[in-house]
Amino acid sequence: MMKRFKWIWFTVVILTAVILTACTPATSRPASPPQPAATDTPQPTIAATPTPLPQEAPTLPPQETPTLPPEEVPTLPPQEEVTSPEEGWTRAQYGDAWDIAYPSDWTINDAGAGEGALQLQGDYGGYRYEVTFSYPIGIGAQSLEAWVEEQLAPLSPDQRAAVVVSDVVVGGTPAKKVMNLPNSAGASPVHHVYIWRSENKNPRLITIAQTDGQPVDAAAMEALLDQFIAQVQP
Repeated sequence: MMKRFKWIWFTVVILTAVILTACTPATSRPASPPQPAATDTPQPTIAATPTPLPQEAPTLPPQETPTLPPEEVPTLPPQEEVTSPEEGWTRAQYGDAWDIAYPSDWTINDAGAGEGALQLQGDYGGYRYEVTFSYPIGIGAQSLEAWVEEQLAPLSPDQRAAVVVSDVVVGGTPAKKVMNLPNSAGASPVHHVYIWRSENKNPRLITIAQTDGQPVDAAAMEALLDQFIAQVQP
């Protein structure tokens, strides 16, 4: 009997809850928040930025580059470079003093080669000559010009008037060719070449004299001397 009562009571409670739920008004239920209606929002219009036109650079007048005057460089008289002796000539080197060429049939006395002194003799062009290469000692002059002037100082006015001086280059070194000097051994004139100091050489001297007793042909002697000069190497 008790169990039946409990079952009836439980049933009544369930039905009561169902009835109350069904009778609850809709306004008491939480409502979903209203959704905003979709609207077409106008997009802002972006104005097109005009592209600037390229600016032409102003044309400037060309600038004139100042032209500097060329520097004056002292030049030595031209000298023909000789790498081998002329036909019929022999080349020989004597220590640091001389690297020369001479006619192959000439005789050479090189006993003083250690001191830079050489003596050569032979015939050339119908004349007989003696050519010496030497290292003079006691040169106190401070320049090539002063050295030559010292050598010419003892001459008489007539002897000095006959002398002809010209600039030459011997083995890359400045020198002066002095023609028609009086010969200490006689009246026949001789030609000298005064070579100034170089990097590793003291002043040097070349002389040529005609020794056959004939009237001296100064022009022929000078031409032979020029051949010797041209073939002296540094």
